Amino acid sequence: MYFLDRSLRHPLALLLLACTACVPGSLKLGEDTDDAASGSASDTGEPTTGEPAPEGVLEWTRTFNDISGFDMAVAGDGSIVVGGMSGYTFNGGDGGMYANLWVGKFDAAGTPLWQVETPIGAEESRSTIAVAVGPDGVVHVLDVDYSVQAGGGNAIRRFAADGEALGSTSLPLRPTVIAAIAGGTIVGGAEITDDAASSWLARLDNEGGVVWEQNLGAPSLLGSNVHAVAVDGDDVIVAGARGVDQGDSKSQAWLARIAVADGATVWERTIEDEVETDIVYDLGLAGDGTILARVRGDQDFVRAFSPAGDELWNQLLTEVRGANIAVASDGSFAMTAGLYLPADDPNSCVAGDGTCPIAMQVVRHDADRSLRWSSTHDECPSGNIAAITPDDRVLVLAGCSKDGLSDAVMGLMMFAP
Repeated sequence: MYFLDRSLRHPLALLLLACTACVPGSLKLGEDTDDAASGSASDTGEPTTGEPAPEGVLEWTRTFNDISGFDMAVAGDGSIVVGGMSGYTFNGGDGGMYANLWVGKFDAAGTPLWQVETPIGAEESRSTIAVAVGPDGVVHVLDVDYSVQAGGGNAIRRFAADGEALGSTSLPLRPTVIAAIAGGTIVGGAEITDDAASSWLARLDNEGGVVWEQNLGAPSLLGSNVHAVAVDGDDVIVAGARGVDQGDSKSQAWLARIAVADGATVWERTIEDEVETDIVYDLGLAGDGTILARVRGDQDFVRAFSPAGDELWNQLLTEVRGANIAVASDGSFAMTAGLYLPADDPNSCVAGDGTCPIAMQVVRHDADRSLRWSSTHDECPSGNIAAITPDDRVLVLAGCSKDGLSDAVMGLMMFAP
């Protein structure tokens, strides 16, 4: 779910530095919704009351220059793996370019343990977009080459717990997300052609061999993709968007349960009957198997589902829009995002066009959706990814560039439970 030879090697710039555009306000849950057309279940928890939230306790912050982190995974021992890019060079109002793919590992206190930089070729459009850590400590790094649909730079690289390279595997289709399982990985993405995109999922072993692969949902429609995966015992929960029309990119938010052993579909469902551009951007699992999904469309929701796929509740997010959710074993959850000035504010961005976040906000909700705490910080304006650590703290992967363009500064921030 983000980060010297400063040669201008990489075309990805503002798109990868900035988190999803938001509107001003505090990140909080709004009213419950109960949409009969979408089959939503009745409310099963108490919404927030609108009273001021307790202030979250920031325990430490670590910052790292010339790195942008795009995804983060926390291992069972509390160590932290981040994947992204390094060697950023500002290139004027349009943003900048990166020189290297980058992956690094930190201990539970944010102290660097090792890092690996892989130079990007002059004609390549590669990016490290996701990381996962297996129960054996193997680090899996997902790379995409945006100049091709298959092969080439679309790959999984593997590293031992101490950073030793273990090999890499080219992928036949464009990947989006990865999850680690015992003995391998689950990887999802899309099969993309000029006029269609279908959701794709595969299980690979630790040497990159294909155990099974399949296309999911309606075939040969625009708008289909896998955006999130989460392993639940013998199954994997898969979510994203399912295309609905051959002629346009409208999509329905989509969720499925797939058997890890053979790729068989246990159940599959869409989330809204209305057709817009709805997507499940992120997933998390509670200890009892409850699925929490961050759903984005014209509105922004957190929605809960039973292990069987029945909707339990849905909660409208009324102000800041984000794309990530971290779920603890007890069903509590955390989210983070950036707070933005209005686009027409002359101080909205120091360099270049468009809005830039002015502060980061992190929230922690209990399992009943009541707000446990909220914390706002401007030293790192953009909160990209939140994770719940094994000791129940909230870890945030942040963007600490003040204007979002002229430099790349990665932050790790740890909050008390």
